[in-house]
Amino acid sequence: MKSEDLRKVVFRKYEDGDGVCNIFRDINGSLGLNTIKRWCKIIRHTGSIQLSTSPGAPRLARASKIIEKVKHKFDGKEMVTTRRLATDYGISKSSAHRI
Repeated sequence: MKSEDLRKVVFRKYEDGDGVCNIFRDINGSLGLNTIKRWCKIIRHTGSIQLSTSPGAPRLARASKIIEKVKHKFDGKEMVTTRRLATDYGISKSSAHRI
């Protein structure tokens, strides 16, 4: 199930009067208990589940701007190391290596 579908299910069950634990059991582990608690709290305060931003840290290393900059760096004839790319663009060595 997609997140939007899960939000609809949680919203419907919460509106029907189900508690957080009952919703968690009915969804059968598709969502974490803390996520359901957070969504129910949002429903109580706003009346709907409208997530303004996705949770977690922003994904900067694999952003298209960084990827284009790194690829452009390879256009020259000089040798470029992943360590140098990582320090120049503020990303980890493993992300620079993947790019």
